[in-house]
Amino acid sequence: MRRDTQWSCGKMHREECWCAPTMRDGTTALKSISLISYTGFEFIELNLISETSPLEVVLDEIFKCIAAGLVYPALHLALSVPDVCSSLETAHDEDARFRIQRRYVAWCETYLSQEFLVFTASDCWALRGGVLHNGMFASHPGSQYDRILFTLPNPRMTLHENISRNNGGIIESALQLDAKLFCEAMATAARRWYLLKKDDPKVVQNLPNLVRVRPNGVSPHIVGVPLIA
Repeated sequence: MRRDTQWSCGKMHREECWCAPTMRDGTTALKSISLISYTGFEFIELNLISETSPLEVVLDEIFKCIAAGLVYPALHLALSVPDVCSSLETAHDEDARFRIQRRYVAWCETYLSQEFLVFTASDCWALRGGVLHNGMFASHPGSQYDRILFTLPNPRMTLHENISRNNGGIIESALQLDAKLFCEAMATAARRWYLLKKDDPKVVQNLPNLVRVRPNGVSPHIVGVPLIA
């Protein structure tokens, strides 16, 4: 295996090769890995992203899910973004469990709220608990709506931030959101946060441990094999 400051390359059995630029922290930001076959050779192609933010790896997975029609996993990832970002700027000894709600809501108020008119930081926290832990989009304690409805990507029309109340004789309120626009709003908030916080000492300390594809493995445990870690 050959390494230098710009590239890390490995040559494996059957002429399987992989190659990717290495970041300063020893990891690599990727969009995807795909196996390409040529006559007598097989190559693992690493589709690199242009942005330097490690968060782009997480955000890109959200939109890959959307493109593949996997909206529920996309919403799972999107709703975890405030957790990820607020955790990155929190020291481990400060991260008591009872403070998670407070920092999640505070992050949404600061970076996400301007992306919506009728969906609040508290609504987002309630939705996060219902979706991530209970698999439900309804009856979230603390939400101003009885139900959240996500419309799927539709080339004919886009519906977003519409409120339905007490229709059809049912005493219930529902907020309708466009799934893709919701994810785009969360990505915009995450990028806004990163630009403001990327030089924060706690963020700098925690970013190397952010989940990502690591094409060279994780030394000393597994070396020379692409991992997600």
